[in-house]
Amino acid sequence: MKINIETITRFNPCKDRLDNYLSYYSQFDGSLSEFLNLDKITFRDKVWISVRLMTRTQKVKFSILCAESVLHIFEFLQQFFYFL
Repeated sequence: MKINIETITRFNPCKDRLDNYLSYYSQFDGSLSEFLNLDKITFRDKVWISVRLMTRTQKVKFSILCAESVLHIFEFLQQFFYFL
């Protein structure tokens, strides 16, 4: 899938994030992989676009990966706080 202004506006982004994209990459027309490598787009914005392009199955797998990546933090804190 190509990422460009049409793709992004289809998801109704907030004005300030769309303005950020337009100020640096208004002519960008590339793959998701290329989009993820853009320097002036925040990690949060990259995730925001990526999740909207995912299928339900991909979203579930991504959610599991995210949860597993921070599980050790929760398990560590459980030692100190009984209410977790």
